[in-house]
This record gives sequence, C-alpha cells and structure tokens, in this order.
Amino acid sequence: MCTRCREFDGTGRTVYTAPNGACRLCLAANCRTCRPDGKCAECKFGFKAVNGVCQRVCKDVRCLACPAAANKCTRCLSPSGGFPIYLDLNGQCKAVSGDRGRRG
Repeated sequence: MCTRCREFDGTGRTVYTAPNGACRLCLAANCRTCRPDGKCAECKFGFKAVNGVCQRVCKDVRCLACPAAANKCTRCLSPSGGFPIYLDLNGQCKAVSGDRGRRG
C-alpha cells in the first residue's frame, strides 16, 4: 500500500493513488492529473475537465462541442435571447440575423 505515488511513471504518463492505496496509471485521455477514482482532475492545455473527462476547449464561444479540432464545431450553444444560432457546413456556429431566421 502506497501513501504517495510518483508523479510520472518514467514514460511521461501520470500516476495517481487509488482508494486502496495502489499506484495506478492515469489512463484518461488528454489528462494531466487524475483523481483517486481514475477520472481526470486537471487536463492538458487546450482541454477542460467536465465530469472527470477532458474535452477540447473550442475557439468559438458559441460552440458547445469540438471533439476533432478547436476550430471545427459539431454542436452550437442554444442562445438565451437574441437570434438563433446554427451550425454551418464548415463547422462554424453562425447567428441567424434579420428576417432570415423568422418564419411566417
């Protein structure tokens, strides 16, 4: 049983102390530091931890998800007021402006 594990395993992968005291490799993708349950506590640059999983930080503030590249969105945020936002064919979140967004 360990009271503290080495920070790295010698190959650059991080190590964490599991609840049973064993030293375990942090296998969470794009993770810098793991929690005792093996989920991510701190992600590598360009990623953020959401419920223990590292997600890419998107360049567009209107983008909700960009798993392949920071500048290519797969889901846009739903606006709270203002014009609706849509995802164009290039993976960019665009605001519908003027009468183009209205039906009637």
